[in-house]
Amino acid sequence: IIILCLAAAAYTYRYMYKATPDYSLSRIITAAQSGDASAFEEMTDGTAISGQLFDAMIQDTDTAEQPSFLLQLAWRPLKTQFTANTQTYLHCRITGDIDTPSFKKTEQDMDNRLRTFGFPIPMKGWHYVSSSFSRRIDDNTAEIDITFHQDLLNKNITGTVIMTRYDKNDWHVTGITHADTFLKSLHSAYESELAAYNQPVRDKINRLVTLSRLSSQLVRSKDNKQTFLRLQYTPIIKGNPERIKDIQAAYTLQRSDDNT
Repeated sequence: IIILCLAAAAYTYRYMYKATPDYSLSRIITAAQSGDASAFEEMTDGTAISGQLFDAMIQDTDTAEQPSFLLQLAWRPLKTQFTANTQTYLHCRITGDIDTPSFKKTEQDMDNRLRTFGFPIPMKGWHYVSSSFSRRIDDNTAEIDITFHQDLLNKNITGTVIMTRYDKNDWHVTGITHADTFLKSLHSAYESELAAYNQPVRDKINRLVTLSRLSSQLVRSKDNKQTFLRLQYTPIIKGNPERIKDIQAAYTLQRSDDNT
């Protein structure tokens, strides 16, 4: 009986588990962690994935639901550069070749580009944590949730990758499911961490000054072509106001659903 059980287990591993997307993903993760960039790149469509992330970031920065053809054309050179830099960055990270001037320049360019798109999260500091069981969409497509830890945020971020079958026992990562949702969760984690970081400063400001009789009003120009927001309030300064040399106020305006 024991021999039969061992034989059944060996058969299950060789002919069933090794044919699953889960096994292929484990090979990809092992390749990345062991420095085998060739195996990682062979089983991962980095160009498609970075392209999806770029499109999602562009969509997030544009107020229109669908960017115009001309706008997409204008972004195309930046997208090409972004995907190329991503490939270079991942290759050097996996191989450990991160002390060269070219890598440092690529890393700085990537960080600058992410900040431009409103995602000031550095490229470094990502670590694999875990993955879910695969979910079959059809015979040749599956989804798997992958969780990473981001050191700067000190939080786990989860995204869903698309696995595509290339032959009987070989699946590749070919894309991200809902790249916009992944970026929103990343942005939310950043905002949460930033708020916690700034809370001591906020508390200090609240101990110095509070606002009373706050009111707002929309004011239009005489020709009715321009609209201004008028804010009125009374600051109540606590402690020693004579020590305050200057007060600056920053306001954040958010577009509503009616485009006002």
